[in-house]
Amino acid sequence: MTVVDDVGALAALIATLAAAGDADAILAAVAAEGCALLGIRRCGIYLREERREGLAGRLGHPMDEIGAAVRELRIGGPGDAITHAALETRAPVVVEDMASDPRAGGLPVRVWGVRSLLAVPLLGGAPDEAPLGVMVFDPGDAPHVYGTRDVALGGMLGRVAGGALAGERQRAQLDTARRQNRLLRGAATADFKLSQVLLDGGGLRAIVGAVAELCGKPAALYDASLHRVASAEPPGQDDGLHVALLEDASDAVRALLASAAAGSSTTVAPMLSAGVRHRHLVAPVDVAEDRWGWLLVMEHPRPLGAFDELVARRAARHVALELTAQARAASTAWDARSLLARQLIRGTQDEDVRRGADHLGVDLATPRVVGLVTLPAHRGGGIDAARLVEALSARVGGEVLATKGPQGVALLVDVDGDLAPIVAVRAVKHSVAEACGVAGLGDAIVGLSTVCREPRAVPRAYREACEVARCIDGLDAPQRIMAADDLGPGRLFVAHGDAAALGQFVDDVLGPLLTGQDGAGDLLGTLDVFYATGRSVRASAQRLDVHENTVRYRLARVRDITGLDVAADADDQLSVQMALLVLRLRGHEGLSRIDEEAA
Repeated sequence: MTVVDDVGALAALIATLAAAGDADAILAAVAAEGCALLGIRRCGIYLREERREGLAGRLGHPMDEIGAAVRELRIGGPGDAITHAALETRAPVVVEDMASDPRAGGLPVRVWGVRSLLAVPLLGGAPDEAPLGVMVFDPGDAPHVYGTRDVALGGMLGRVAGGALAGERQRAQLDTARRQNRLLRGAATADFKLSQVLLDGGGLRAIVGAVAELCGKPAALYDASLHRVASAEPPGQDDGLHVALLEDASDAVRALLASAAAGSSTTVAPMLSAGVRHRHLVAPVDVAEDRWGWLLVMEHPRPLGAFDELVARRAARHVALELTAQARAASTAWDARSLLARQLIRGTQDEDVRRGADHLGVDLATPRVVGLVTLPAHRGGGIDAARLVEALSARVGGEVLATKGPQGVALLVDVDGDLAPIVAVRAVKHSVAEACGVAGLGDAIVGLSTVCREPRAVPRAYREACEVARCIDGLDAPQRIMAADDLGPGRLFVAHGDAAALGQFVDDVLGPLLTGQDGAGDLLGTLDVFYATGRSVRASAQRLDVHENTVRYRLARVRDITGLDVAADADDQLSVQMALLVLRLRGHEGLSRIDEEAA
């Protein structure tokens, strides 16, 4: 049999193996058949690697003798003249005597006791392309003489094997290109569908539904607190399986979520101990520099693949876009509503205000209570107005307008026009107190107006709210939320008075009743009830559950002790009323009428 016949038979075998696309099978056939044709016992095959110097051992024949050793070996280093000669000349290199050939010093196989070898380059491309690797045939420690036929046969083996490997690599590259093309087409489809969801105003739930449909797998969206925002199953799937990975996430899952890089995706393996039987693909949702949450796809009913990763990452970006759009819309709406509130407080009554109200769906004719939420010393700049309004809107049945200034947040709260004004104000007071708690404003000071029934009354109502807040703040009243009706006209006196001067005024008017002596508390309480009942002796007696003469006697005692005739003298009545108001604001024991009415 001639060399051509030998190589032709080998080429037919390699062609069959190459059609199957199995690189290792190709190399094994070359090594085995080459050794048989050359009458040599061993062969090692070494291939190039991307971005690495030298050649990496890929396969050795016989496998049981040198297979493991070849895979651990690298040849073609700086001192390996034999390998470099085969690669550079693109021709077989013969070493008759490894011991005496100066080129053999840098070849690692020398340590195996090799006496001679044939190094053949694997040529599979164009003449100007570098060889794919090198085959090294050696007889071990036995002597061997390589003739012209051996060198020619080795060269042909190198070209046949190199061509088969090049074809296999080209097929692999084509397969990769096909997969990439499929992914690109899939990406275009996914982007179109997800973008259409946003354009149609579908929101977050629709995005999650699109993910489930595109991937054919259950999907879910969670926020940063691991609360489920939306979930969906693919159309036609009714087996009851859905994403539930983060409802009770373990520390390991939480750590994996925290380590996920922006724009990436990661896979969470099944955790049978936690009842998680399927893998989950997790893609973080990042809005600007903040991590808003995570988008999940569950591996069911088919395995997760590259397309699922692509869809999850793109969907996470679309969720971020939707959240950004929502934030901008909310900011725009907030600015428009804030402007309307500011215009109403200033008393602007032009056509622009009416058009703005109509655009926002705000009925200017609705009765309202106006309020001011501030902090001690009127430090209102640190209040999160949006959070406060969100909490308050969830607790009232009507519209809430707000605008923020350096002193605090002004509120315009719709009330039911059919309610009695005092009942309406009391309901607003209760709702504002709860909203301040939710918004983290436990030390807030809130002044509320009486009910204003038309837009032109809003500026007056805002002044009332500011005066009430100033009264609370100036006297450090323990009751932190009050309305104008709680204080009456006396709020003007208190709001614009100096705290020390007000204290001196109280001492001058009611000082003898503040000594704590026996009976002084009853006299002070009787005065408080006397004013609360419109200075009616009969109503005071009923409220105090005493005889009318007892009330008259106590008022007479007040006159004797303080010199103030609250039963008959209008000036004395006003002085005592203002002093009682200051005491109530300061939370004086026994004067709890404001607290009782608020309850």
